[in-house]
Amino acid sequence: MTRVAGAVHTTGNILFSPADDRLFSAIGNRVAYVDLKRNASNAVGNFEARMDVDRLALSGDGVLLVAADVEGRLTATNVPRRCVLHRLHLKARCRAMAFSHDDGVLAVTHKRLVQLWLAPARRRRELAPFTKLQTFGGATRDATCLRWSRDSTMLACGSDDTTVRVYLVSFYGDDDGDAASSDDDAPAVRVTPYVLAAHRDAVVGAFWGATSAGAAATLVSCARDCVVVFWDLRAPDEAGKKSAQLGAKHFLWSDANDSELRVSNGALVAVDQNAARELLVAAFSGGVFAVYETSGDRRCACVHRLSVARGAGKG
Repeated sequence: MTRVAGAVHTTGNILFSPADDRLFSAIGNRVAYVDLKRNASNAVGNFEARMDVDRLALSGDGVLLVAADVEGRLTATNVPRRCVLHRLHLKARCRAMAFSHDDGVLAVTHKRLVQLWLAPARRRRELAPFTKLQTFGGATRDATCLRWSRDSTMLACGSDDTTVRVYLVSFYGDDDGDAASSDDDAPAVRVTPYVLAAHRDAVVGAFWGATSAGAAATLVSCARDCVVVFWDLRAPDEAGKKSAQLGAKHFLWSDANDSELRVSNGALVAVDQNAARELLVAAFSGGVFAVYETSGDRRCACVHRLSVARGAGKG
């Protein structure tokens, strides 16, 4: 990572651009990208945050990049034009943020709460500053992760209180079906929460997986104690209410032998998903990362395991 993102890369997540072969990472109080195909790097815009950049989010078309520093100051930048569009102070550290799949709404964590902001989107042919749409919560400790469903109607949020909350987000008062361009025309938001409790440790990540038979959607949640839970969300009943049930529960080190557990077993510190291939990539505190399948009968089957510290792998 140091060779690619730079020696001063100490915090923040990294992002692959969905539009090209660029890798975005935080370099101190600035953001840089690396063109993996051309082997060239450059800074994103001329802005500098007051503190080190802690979290990044990129729109689906790769145009709008949002960077938040450790104090919660957010900067929105147009990547092709390399100019700052808007600055915003969240007044709290943002541990996670994510764009909806239509790039119209940005969800950010604010301590125990979740905020929805109307974001500038090129697809709507308008450019307006961020407008707060809704603030909601319910968790007793800080929110840790966010993930939108593919149709942008459900938002999954994990928390340090070991629970996962699924928010059904619906917009009304907008005739065009898209978020509007001014505060007066901004759509109202209705949020319906559902609490999923099966973990015993803080939730590190939550992802929308392949839909199983009889379920409207499948949610995959991962906790710090290396336990992965698959939730099956059922279609609405006659009253219009959705229900969720525990589909499966797996321990990520269940297929490891005793020697591997003694040497490599550790807390889950980071996790991400390859939605196209239905793979889960997990990084552990012991210097090990592994790739798991999340679909079919081989849920949480280890595809590859590699120890960065020892340089030995298992596939």
